[in-house]
Amino acid sequence: MRKKIHIYINGMTCINCQNRIARKLNKTQGVINAVVSYEYSCAEIIYDDKKISFEQIDEIINGLGYKISDGKTKIIRNLFILPAIIIIYGMLFIIGLTTSIHCIAMCGGIIAVCFEDYSRRFHGNHG
Repeated sequence: MRKKIHIYINGMTCINCQNRIARKLNKTQGVINAVVSYEYSCAEIIYDDKKISFEQIDEIINGLGYKISDGKTKIIRNLFILPAIIIIYGMLFIIGLTTSIHCIAMCGGIIAVCFEDYSRRFHGNHG
């Protein structure tokens, strides 16, 4: 009988992992179609349960060095990514702000020196 399952897979680190799992599953007898997503850490597999069992699919994935999970790992991973992104952009903002202040101060100093020199040359020293 034809079955369709949606599973979460831990351990994929790149698009090549996705392709490796999909290629192996799609070449396996009893698997009708397997679509694997590295981005979402999951796979959708259509298979004939008279030719292959879920346990055998699990063994194939484990044999490639990956684990089927309940999907909570992906959520936990995303919980760590968001604060890291906020921290990185926050640091870039502070560095940019600090650099901008430095540049404004340097330009202001240069303009002040030039203006003072200009005043002395053309207006004399009244001071």
